[in-house]
Amino acid sequence: MNICMTGDVVEYSDVAQTAAAFVDEGVKPTIMLIRDKLGCNSLRDIAPLFLRWKAELEKENTSLDILLARGKSKQTLKNSEQGTVQEQLEMAGKRIDKLEQQLFTLQSKIVTVEKIRLETDALMRENRELAIGKAAAEATVASLREQLAKAEESAVSKG
Repeated sequence: MNICMTGDVVEYSDVAQTAAAFVDEGVKPTIMLIRDKLGCNSLRDIAPLFLRWKAELEKENTSLDILLARGKSKQTLKNSEQGTVQEQLEMAGKRIDKLEQQLFTLQSKIVTVEKIRLETDALMRENRELAIGKAAAEATVASLREQLAKAEESAVSKG
């Protein structure tokens, strides 16, 4: 068991996991990177554990270079996927803008249709009023014709 100058215990598993995480990111692990990641002040605390990790890789006939290449490939793929996601987000943003423009256009048309409906309602009311006025005028004309006819009859009979 190694103890960092900060007082934290640094174990082999901490160093091995940190080194593997760097490799997965396509970054070649170093004693300094691992020390910085784990927050230890002493390279002396990390060095023997890091060297043990590298020896374990060699025992397993695992090449650090191959692992790094895989890690870099994963990162490239991840970045590519993020690029694709970014492109999809941009396309979605453009689609949203277009839909918002269409919505604005439709809302404007709705306002126009509503104005036309109100004008149509007003014209229909006016038409009904005119029809009522026409009926009243026709009734008045009929009454006046009747009165005229009576007056003519009365004039003929007097005359």
